[in-house]
Amino acid sequence: MVWIGIHDDPNHRSSHSMRMPRSGGMAIVLSFIFCMIYFFWGGYFSHIPEWRLVLMLGAAVLIILASLKDDITGISFRKKLAIQVLGAVVVVMGGLSFDTLPLPYVGVWYLGGLGGIVSLFWIVGFMNAFNFMDGLDGLAAGTSVVACFFIAIIAAMLGEKAIFFISFAMLWATLGFFIFNFPPARIFMGDVGSQFIGFTWSIIFILAAQASHDSISVYTVPLLFFSFIYDVALTLGRRIFQKQTIWYPHRTFLFHILNRSGYSHREISLIYMGFAILQGFGAILLQYIAPPRQIYIFIPYIVLMSLYTRWVKRNAAKYIKRGI
Repeated sequence: MVWIGIHDDPNHRSSHSMRMPRSGGMAIVLSFIFCMIYFFWGGYFSHIPEWRLVLMLGAAVLIILASLKDDITGISFRKKLAIQVLGAVVVVMGGLSFDTLPLPYVGVWYLGGLGGIVSLFWIVGFMNAFNFMDGLDGLAAGTSVVACFFIAIIAAMLGEKAIFFISFAMLWATLGFFIFNFPPARIFMGDVGSQFIGFTWSIIFILAAQASHDSISVYTVPLLFFSFIYDVALTLGRRIFQKQTIWYPHRTFLFHILNRSGYSHREISLIYMGFAILQGFGAILLQYIAPPRQIYIFIPYIVLMSLYTRWVKRNAAKYIKRGI
């Protein structure tokens, strides 16, 4: 990859000091797609219309090609966003969009036409959120491995075939990459990996929200990745409040601040994997809570992440005080 120009040179935002091969996420992409083809030929997806599978594959290929080009030559944020939106539109046209959303005091809210718009924002938003969190060795891949493990267990428990096989394939594809990405990393995921994983997880969330998959909680995926969603929402919210451009590259996420405070890639990745394990157990418990009350399970995790934020800020303050 270095020889053909797919590499990452260190700069002022980098957490590495030497040239590193990237786009290792292509290994995840190819492994996952081969698994999906095998499951399709084996009849495991016979309950899903073929035309819908073709549309999903077309949207995935579009995201993969654009992300790979971004890794190699770079593309503008506007072009990247336009391609992400186009991919999301293809998914929604294939019939994958939010149907319902259980809420306290409201019950099951049927979204109707609003579901497609919400789906577009969710797919594009989560793809970018996962991409943002792929900033340290092992962080994104390790969290995804843990999340895949738990949702595969949940899907098997509840008999959700499609979600089980998707998460099962993603688990092993990501684990194979994680072995080489765990600090000290020998290869980077690149946009092609992070965008594709984010795209796949966003679809799993929508599948869980559809009426035909009402046995699994719609809040499962957001809970499994709550530490990611919290970190991104807090950081972007702060940048908007400070009137800073949110799409300009920066190193102000909580994990970046913790890294600059002296914590290693390995330590931070293990911290976020620990969060993912706690969220995984919560996701299992979530399946046994009445739908209108399921959203309450986020309360202890909000408290946990708030304490984490305070701890990160304290470490950063000590770091600055020492004049390092």
